Amino acid sequence: MRLPQNKNGRCETQCVNCRKGVATLLEGFPVIRTTTTAKMLSSDKILWQVKRFLQRVRFEWLAGHPSYKNSLDAARLSYGQFDWLEAERHYRLACLVRPESGVARVGLGKVLVDLNRYGEAEAVFREAMGLRQKSPQLYVQYGHLLSLLGRKDEAARMYAAGTALKASPTVIDIDREWSDFRSGFVWPNIPDGSRGGQLAIIADGRGLQPSELRAMLTAMADQTDHDWTATVLVDRGTDQHPVAGFAYRDHRFRLVEEAADWDGTDPVAMGVVLVAPRTILDPRALSWLRFALSYSASDLVFADHDHHSPDRHRQPPWRSPVLFCEPGKYGAASSPPPSLLFVAQANPQRLLQRWEELSGWAMISTSLREAMEANQVVAHCPLPLSSVRQDRENTSPQVSDSCGLTTKSHGQNTRISVIIPTRDEGEVLETCIRSMVALASNPDQINYLVLDNRSQERVTQEVFDRLAKIANITVVRVDEPFNWSRLNNVGASHAEGDILAFVNNDIEMQSQNWDSELRAALSDPSVGAVGARLLYPDGTLQHVGIVLGAVGGRPIHEGRGAPATDDGLLGRWFSQREASAVTGAFLAVRAGTFAEINGFEERLSIAYNDLDFCFRVRAAGLRVLYHPQIEATHYESKTRGLALTSEKIAWDDEEFLQLFRIWGEACQIDPYVSPCWSFAAERILPEPRPISLKEIEQALSGDPLMENHRRKISARSIAASKGRARGHDRKRPPRRIDATTAP
Repeated sequence: MRLPQNKNGRCETQCVNCRKGVATLLEGFPVIRTTTTAKMLSSDKILWQVKRFLQRVRFEWLAGHPSYKNSLDAARLSYGQFDWLEAERHYRLACLVRPESGVARVGLGKVLVDLNRYGEAEAVFREAMGLRQKSPQLYVQYGHLLSLLGRKDEAARMYAAGTALKASPTVIDIDREWSDFRSGFVWPNIPDGSRGGQLAIIADGRGLQPSELRAMLTAMADQTDHDWTATVLVDRGTDQHPVAGFAYRDHRFRLVEEAADWDGTDPVAMGVVLVAPRTILDPRALSWLRFALSYSASDLVFADHDHHSPDRHRQPPWRSPVLFCEPGKYGAASSPPPSLLFVAQANPQRLLQRWEELSGWAMISTSLREAMEANQVVAHCPLPLSSVRQDRENTSPQVSDSCGLTTKSHGQNTRISVIIPTRDEGEVLETCIRSMVALASNPDQINYLVLDNRSQERVTQEVFDRLAKIANITVVRVDEPFNWSRLNNVGASHAEGDILAFVNNDIEMQSQNWDSELRAALSDPSVGAVGARLLYPDGTLQHVGIVLGAVGGRPIHEGRGAPATDDGLLGRWFSQREASAVTGAFLAVRAGTFAEINGFEERLSIAYNDLDFCFRVRAAGLRVLYHPQIEATHYESKTRGLALTSEKIAWDDEEFLQLFRIWGEACQIDPYVSPCWSFAAERILPEPRPISLKEIEQALSGDPLMENHRRKISARSIAASKGRARGHDRKRPPRRIDATTAP
């Protein structure tokens, strides 16, 4: 048989398996050639699936044999009716259709033993073992045959092997495996000296089976920190179940069906711990939360969590740790909520009433977002202090599509000045500006400042003339050696817009209404700089934010080379979030902020000037925002070329050392990624890495540059209040940040 082919050698049938690249039919069948054959057959798994399919084609469809399942069912029915010969026939058909089946071969061997055809039975069992079958029945039945043959020693070995395979892990074994996994995070010892005071736990036990509620309460009772009380919301009728005995045996527990059932008389000196539904605490959870609050002096503390299966004592745990990035108003709003939140100095009864209205996950998410928007200090303890039940068909609670943040509209009349350094490459520049003009919602409110840095080609001037007909463009000649920072500073000095957008000439805008998105982002006074999502020409990711110190102590572009559809860990590549820095290929800032931080550092002429600028923004107490709704293609360094030669690499090293001299460890520690994350090149690996106490303390401290700014503001406020108390209420001009001053 030969299937019809077209002139390209492709199968003309619409068989889905042919389209997948089936290359070889089994014995006696000709070749079906397709263009994807080599790729598809490079996988052993796909080859195995193809062979199985072709067995079905050959024996079921063409030869008319029953299917494997039907043959197996018929064989078992015949065996149950003691019709050994008919059972043998059906088992042989099943083996014919699916030669790799251990079930069919074990059944065939068993029938042959019953027919006293021991030699044939042993051959079948040996053939099955040659296929590396792991069936306990195979070893047990083979051992039975060997016993009948008088080969007692061999039979004993087979029985032992079958018993070992048949033994399933006990509840204790699986619980130990789960505990070993969680302890595998290699947590440091909890330091002494944490603040005292009783903690109030509020947990949601509604909708849980009694066994699940028992696991939650047992985890609380097993805490290494004993100074706490727990109020658990439960379903009606729970007090009639033995699980309610926790409240009678341990006075710290109180099970209530509604908030009004609690009198709220417990003294709370330190804070409230909110525990999400279906959450089991790690035994060290409260101790770590107490330490985190003491160390960070924050208003709220949240922690990481992992997952367990619905029946964690009968199934392998579903581990999937959720390792959050460091807290930020935008990052927290676009991430799944944590399962554990410690609120300092809160009223537990009021929180319980809100919890009853909102439900557990919504309460935690709302409390965290409100704290961020109120500029409260939120700390992240980067340890999985709890485990959340997660059904395979359901995911953990996810954030809604909206970030939940409200920003003041900047107005469509806000002027934007786009500043673009260039040297020749006229066609590239023309593509850049035309794409930005075409996709802008209000192009009349955008002017383009082109910094012409010693262009020589005549076509460049022709491009300038053409662009002047479609956009408000100004060309500023800068006859100096290339210095990216200085060129942009010169451009900013000529700009008249309220927003300055520094754009490389090898950018091609892809987002409709990019200017409106930019205005909206910078309408938030807490945002100082905005970066875009950049793609390579082949559609892979080039920039979704910069991560500091990830590989070899140097900064990297997170996600570089990943598919554009990849959303990254916790969906961070498609979400607005804070970043330590963004690339200068597209970097926008308010003109007032640019003046306040004194522009770009001109000693960094080629590399790391964008990082230095973002550090200055953070040191001024402002956020650096990654904005994926502004997307562009970046052809990367077409003007100057990549740093591939030894001289360019040496120059790059010198500029990185200059950055380090200015900022010290701040250019190697990224406060907006989890210290548990592992990096390989530009990718975040799914497996967490062990972390030290120092890294935990750094995570609890938050952004060091913004914290320094807060401390300065706080110190000035205290000094000003003391001055007013003495009658010296004199206003001082704001202190300007010198670009050459270390943080």
